Amino acid sequence: MTTCVRRLTAVAVVLAVAGPAAAQGRKRDAKAEAALAAEFAPVYTVVNRAMSGEGGVQSGYGSSTYTVVQSEADGARAEPVAEGAYTLEFRHDYLKGQENKIYVPFSVVVDKAQVTTPRLALVSRLVPKGATGPEPAAAADTDGKAKDAKAKDDKAEPPAARFKWDDALEVDLPAVGATVPAYRAVGALSIEPGTYDLYIAFRERSAAPAADGAKPEGVKVGLLKQEFTVPDLSGFSTSSVILTDKVDVLNEPLSPEQQRENPYTLGVLKLLPSLDRKFAKVGELNMFFWIYGAQLDPASKKPNIAIEYNFHQKTADGEKFFNRTEPQVMNAETLPPQFDVAAGHQLTGSLAVPLASFPEGDYRLELKISDKISGETITREAAFSVAAQ
Repeated sequence: MTTCVRRLTAVAVVLAVAGPAAAQGRKRDAKAEAALAAEFAPVYTVVNRAMSGEGGVQSGYGSSTYTVVQSEADGARAEPVAEGAYTLEFRHDYLKGQENKIYVPFSVVVDKAQVTTPRLALVSRLVPKGATGPEPAAAADTDGKAKDAKAKDDKAEPPAARFKWDDALEVDLPAVGATVPAYRAVGALSIEPGTYDLYIAFRERSAAPAADGAKPEGVKVGLLKQEFTVPDLSGFSTSSVILTDKVDVLNEPLSPEQQRENPYTLGVLKLLPSLDRKFAKVGELNMFFWIYGAQLDPASKKPNIAIEYNFHQKTADGEKFFNRTEPQVMNAETLPPQFDVAAGHQLTGSLAVPLASFPEGDYRLELKISDKISGETITREAAFSVAAQ
């Protein structure tokens, strides 16, 4: 049987998702810049030492939490936190970005009970897998080490060659939901396909700057290091399948600075990704993804794509087919006349399915994307669950 479905948006969407790393965008006076640098210094202490495997910070994959104390006599000291360590989760999606890079919007989720103020100083860094080595001069200074650290190796590899991505974000944390005991910090990466080591680290930002002459206090820093593989989306491919809790349609795309603060705004679609993928029967399942590399009809200059959406229910006896929607067809007859791949328009697969007819439980959505011109087919999956409320 088929299920009723509503399409939320036209499939012709221009995505302007330039990498945000260099665009800090905010003007500050020298005093404010110094205060901000001081807030980020303990975070970079932990990230740099995790990369070098020195200073008491673990270099292996996993999450950990440290207390960092800065003093003139001893420099920066990092010690593992025995109790009260942060519980971190890293969620991300992949989309085709600009300049042959992959745009990776992400969420860092932290237990609300572990955070005393919803303001973070967050650092994200990507380096080639297994990369180590001396710190760049600027990072070494914030780490409290002498400037002669770099002089120990004048032939050190330039930071730009080792740091494929290095970004610092000031983050205000909105709650994931009223009934969800977590905060969500969002950001984005822009990187070439490949396999990297990813470092995510943060501290809670101070409500006010420390008074002059105040005794240094330990700063709690959470760290996550993991292997991170960025896919190649050239050829016939798709972005991640994004299930959302909320969708807003904007009147126009965001400015670069607004985009930096709202990385899940794609074109004019402002998405709030679902972190637990649990949806209420009284609501609906909203889903988006983008299709790349479809062949064009020589006459119409339009693609010819068909998308099948099949729902499978997980039961005590195993998985069984539940229902399907009518196929979504994107071709010269269904696409807007102004749709033009050469102008940067992209194909958007979208779904809005009321869940009233879905029994409570777990499901697997199977997507079959077929290029009728080239004969290629891609299959994607998305798991979700339906609850009473």
